[in-house]
Amino acid sequence: MGCMGNDRDDGQPRHPVAEPEILPPERADPRRRGADGVWVTHQRVFIAPPGPLGMVLGLIAMAALAALGVLAFLGFFLILIPALGVMVAAIVLAALFRGARRT
Repeated sequence: MGCMGNDRDDGQPRHPVAEPEILPPERADPRRRGADGVWVTHQRVFIAPPGPLGMVLGLIAMAALAALGVLAFLGFFLILIPALGVMVAAIVLAALFRGARRT
């Protein structure tokens, strides 16, 4: 598979399509304006792997989130159990009152 219309594979090195821009020394500002008027900057972002302290803090944060999830799950059941009890009591009372009126 070639590169955009250049399907030859004869072992020859490919020449760059555009020449690199050589900035004169008096031009200290590395920013330049693109064709659409947007400022273009070239920055390199380096993300270091986490160290031991970062790993410990990350694990503590994940454990805290897991604990909050467990508490939310248990809280749901703490609300659900009394609600189910009220619904069962309402059904039993409705059946008792309905049965008493028929007789």
